[in-house]
Amino acid sequence: FRVEIGGFMFDDTINGTAYGRKQTEFGYDTISETRVTRNLAAFGSVEFDATDRLTIGGELRIANDKIGTRPGASYRLGDLFAGVANPARIIAGDGAIRNATFNSILPRITIDYQANDDTLIYAVYSEGNAPGGFNGVTAPKTTFDEEKLKNYELGIKSRPLDGLTINVAGFFNQYSNQVLTSNFTTPAGAVNSFSDNIGDSEIYGLE
Repeated sequence: FRVEIGGFMFDDTINGTAYGRKQTEFGYDTISETRVTRNLAAFGSVEFDATDRLTIGGELRIANDKIGTRPGASYRLGDLFAGVANPARIIAGDGAIRNATFNSILPRITIDYQANDDTLIYAVYSEGNAPGGFNGVTAPKTTFDEEKLKNYELGIKSRPLDGLTINVAGFFNQYSNQVLTSNFTTPAGAVNSFSDNIGDSEIYGLE
């Protein structure tokens, strides 16, 4: 038996910047919203040598993702633009206060069979995810849901001759809530992008 356990923490804040602010045909640039992301996860794996040639492994990851946005900073015109007609005017930052939580339990099962010293046959089943999130408040859809993936793989890794390696793998993926980025026109007339769940996909492959 071989056992591994661990934990993971990710905490990130991305702030909009005032660098490059300018006046355009759509008005004065605003400072983009602040995006916050926190991920906490615990994971573990167990691997068991059933025989001298057969190994069975199982892994599990339990995760909690918290995604949020906060309004971007406001600024006073006179602080960034010299000679404006109304230097005391305040330009409000983009965005809003929004929060979402995504919980996931992701397994992985692996079977390895060492047919001989130069040939390994393996099979894998695993699940993955990408948390959802938020688009701009003026987008056609202001939120998008979590993506999920189920993966099945069967393969052979071999070295039949010295200096010659042959690896073959076939796989099948079930992709749910696939996210695609599209464009839209903002109320001010500018072009921006947003993410949207477009449906499910099935992916077959051989390499």
